[in-house]
Amino acid sequence: MSVVGRPLAGRNVVVTGASRGIGEAVARQAAAEGANVVVNSSGGGGADPGPLEAVAEAIRAEGGAAVASVGPVEDPAYAAELIETCVDTFGSVDALAAVAGVPSPRRNSILEIDPADWHRLIDIHLHGTFNCCRAAAPLMAAQGHGAIVTTGSDSWLGDYAGTAYPAAKGAVTSLTWAMARDLEPHGVRCNAIAPGARTPMASGPGFERRIAALVAEGTLSPAEAEAVLTMPGPEFVAPLYTFLLSDAAVGITGRLFRARGGTVEVFPTPATEPLLHRPVAEGPWSHEELADRLRSLAAPRP
Repeated sequence: MSVVGRPLAGRNVVVTGASRGIGEAVARQAAAEGANVVVNSSGGGGADPGPLEAVAEAIRAEGGAAVASVGPVEDPAYAAELIETCVDTFGSVDALAAVAGVPSPRRNSILEIDPADWHRLIDIHLHGTFNCCRAAAPLMAAQGHGAIVTTGSDSWLGDYAGTAYPAAKGAVTSLTWAMARDLEPHGVRCNAIAPGARTPMASGPGFERRIAALVAEGTLSPAEAEAVLTMPGPEFVAPLYTFLLSDAAVGITGRLFRARGGTVEVFPTPATEPLLHRPVAEGPWSHEELADRLRSLAAPRP
């Protein structure tokens, strides 16, 4: 397959969360690069397929091949049905872009988050990603090729967005690393992207109030807040997804990228730093020794 011009020509791709925002941009970019696309969204619990159908219709109007599948990826049975739709319609599943997600709730600190909100974010972000990957990965492994791109977030570092969203996105990143290890011998690549883009989830008065609150508490600087509030649209992020889904990215797996506007970065693989060591024969560390030697790690008091 050519890696120039139409790098996804002949490939069959599933894109979740494709009714708007980043998912829509990825689906349309993949179709423009030659892919046959199955687009998914929850459709508000399956009640409103209109926006997703509009995306599929727009792809077809531009000469691409697309079908819409409405359903919740957090339901394992539906996720399997979604992947099967790609196989039944186009003959195989060659790539998966797992983009589906929901924003962090307004009350998201560990001090006040509603457990129902916690479970909803974990279900959609983590379980939804796992369900689709679990359905697609064996098929990709059996055919000896495939690519999966999951959607993480800068929030996995715990600096903002409360508790559930960072926990879910951190788990998605770890899942992606683990899948990359499992699937590399089978010719299947797995990478994650922490995207930044002006989307319906990252715009509007509520979003702006949350950013202002982060500035007020010192989590974001005014310059950082301005960068967030003026981010370019998802069309700047979509090309990295489709590159990683294409054969041009062969050999790239198990990486977490960060993309926004014209910038693409990659997170280093986490590694430990040596702190203390002594021979086991000398016995365990005492409380006093640990207190003395690790005190320098304490954050300075204001």
